[in-house]
Amino acid sequence: MRTWSKAGFLGVLLILGVAGCATEGDFRSFQVEVRRELAQQDQQMRELRRRFEELQAERSRASKQLADQMAEMGALQREVASLRGQVESISQRGGGGDEFRRSQAQIRQELDALRRAVEQLGGSLPGTAPGVGVMAPPAQPTSPQAPVEKVEDLYKNAMVRFEEGDNAKAREGFQAVVSRFPDSNLADNAQFWIGECYFREGNFKQAILEYEKVISQYPKSAKVPAALFKQGMAFEKLGDLESARYLYTKVNKDYPESDQARLAEVRLRNIP
Repeated sequence: MRTWSKAGFLGVLLILGVAGCATEGDFRSFQVEVRRELAQQDQQMRELRRRFEELQAERSRASKQLADQMAEMGALQREVASLRGQVESISQRGGGGDEFRRSQAQIRQELDALRRAVEQLGGSLPGTAPGVGVMAPPAQPTSPQAPVEKVEDLYKNAMVRFEEGDNAKAREGFQAVVSRFPDSNLADNAQFWIGECYFREGNFKQAILEYEKVISQYPKSAKVPAALFKQGMAFEKLGDLESARYLYTKVNKDYPESDQARLAEVRLRNIP
């Protein structure tokens, strides 16, 4: 956006002050044109300010872009006020001649730049028709959106399904926790219970794979000892006693203070 310096306007005033040959009618016609243009821009910016204030009331948190636009609009309004003051001063000084015509051209350039800046600002504002700074009709209210589901609610509902014996729905809920909230503090637990769903269905191979995700993706999780132990049980169910023995021993060695370590000791004694 172009800005107008005070020095530039003072220069225009000095030029117009010393000019002396244009007709009084030319000067008055130009003055009326400038005042009309300034009044239009002023009206458009008042409409923009009204819309800005409406947006601020509608939004709980104004974005940085909106704040920048507000500041830009304030600067434009100050430019309009400054230019209006300069034109009023010109009307008291009079003017004429070639210098006056050159000053006309210069002021027209300034007005064109101001018009483009106002149109650009209006076009960037939501709810504003592009190009002319005229406000578009307000958007029709949309139907309220469904409340955002919390990870705790997803996990709780999945656990209820699991306790009810609905493995498919429980697994679906736990998978939603893992996929939608992978960084939550419930993701590792949900992944473990996915493995439990498969284990309870007798799909021991898939259960082993799901437990492995707990171990590899959440190595610091409190569920790692349980995942290792349940892998051992799954291998034992599949008849792979060597793998089961290895995993029970690993739990005993790496997590000796865990509940699973004590359970692993019992399983090791029962393996032939």
